[in-house]
Amino acid sequence: MERRITVLFSIVVLLFSLCVFRIYYVQASAGLATAATVQGRYYLEIAAGRGTVYDRDFSPLVNDRNRYVAAVLPTPQAASELLRVMPEERRASILGQLSGGLPFVTEVPENSIYASGIDIFEVPVRYPEENQLAPHLIGYLGDEGKTGAAGIERAFDAELSDAGPRLEARYQTDASGRTMRGGGVEILRENETGAGGVVLTLKREIQELVQEALLAGCEKGAAVVLDVKSGDILAMASIPAFDQNDVAASLESADSPFINRATSGYNIGSVFKL
Repeated sequence: MERRITVLFSIVVLLFSLCVFRIYYVQASAGLATAATVQGRYYLEIAAGRGTVYDRDFSPLVNDRNRYVAAVLPTPQAASELLRVMPEERRASILGQLSGGLPFVTEVPENSIYASGIDIFEVPVRYPEENQLAPHLIGYLGDEGKTGAAGIERAFDAELSDAGPRLEARYQTDASGRTMRGGGVEILRENETGAGGVVLTLKREIQELVQEALLAGCEKGAAVVLDVKSGDILAMASIPAFDQNDVAASLESADSPFINRATSGYNIGSVFKL
């Protein structure tokens, strides 16, 4: 009996010592504190853009206009204000996002929106909907707009990605993972202006004139304007062109809009022999 009591006492002391050691380890270790901090936050990407492509005079050829986006924490005030300013066709999708309970990003028509849970930001539009400049040279984006797929976008993908603006919102969450309405929001900003980028030899005004002249004068063709002293390309245009915002719509076109007729080879034929 005494031996059993001694063994049991030794086991109890050992277990108690292990508990004490574990408590000390948890208290002294920074890993769990860091994990608790991370788990108590919700990160929302507001915008992740790319650097600007400029002409020779530093006039932007992309990112030359802005739009408004809102980081929304679902609250009754935010829901009421968003439904007030949103067009009818977007209200159903906004209601679905609000009912999810988590912060989200949505484009808004104006920046004069004031409500608890709504933060408005002005972010650049990569390509305009109309009058896109030098699309065959600048190229377009792939991977949901994250990487360059053709042209300057692809050739200088790393430089343009590194120079792009990034906005992120950080919200406090409770133990169940829900965002806390009274916890506030922290905005993380990186390269907010997006002023860095790549400078080309093109001149914006000449590029615009060349594209307008081509569209007015022919259905298919190309034009190049050079500086005779330096050989710099001041303008290069090819028509028909593709839509940089909707590349898929041009994939099946019989006019081959992806071909840059200013640089593609042609069989010159017998006319050249004369």
